[in-house]
Amino acid sequence: MTRAASLHKPYYIDSIEEWQAFVKERNSQPYKEKNDRFKKMRASQTLMHTTSRKGSFYHMQVVATKKLKAYSEIFNSPNKHSLKDNGVARVLGPERQGSIRGIGFGATPSKLNALVHNHSLQTQVQESRNEIKELQALFQVKNRSIEEGDNVSGKPNIS
Repeated sequence: MTRAASLHKPYYIDSIEEWQAFVKERNSQPYKEKNDRFKKMRASQTLMHTTSRKGSFYHMQVVATKKLKAYSEIFNSPNKHSLKDNGVARVLGPERQGSIRGIGFGATPSKLNALVHNHSLQTQVQESRNEIKELQALFQVKNRSIEEGDNVSGKPNIS
């Protein structure tokens, strides 16, 4: 055994022969082959190891929290209705947590964001309904003109 290996002997191993046997076994070819085989197996695993003292529920919470943070970064990006980046917040400083200046009692940033988001969705729905009505009216006009054209040419109207 080399001098360097004997210098790395942990304090809790009593005999040098025991340490030398351990180092010899770890440097053997069969052990290295087995070690490489298990390294490849560990590298191919896709599921997280969840048998720690914290348990799998803790790890699921960690993963869920990371996903929520990623989604909140997407949805909390500054926009025209942002409470954090508006002029009042820039001049007067940040809001107290859970309240909004000038709105009144009970208003929270999350409620206001939901209200603004709901309002924008309602606007989109109303615009879609108006567009559908316009298309229906256009369809009826075209349909009438086709029917009138058929009647003028002398073809019977089949309905």
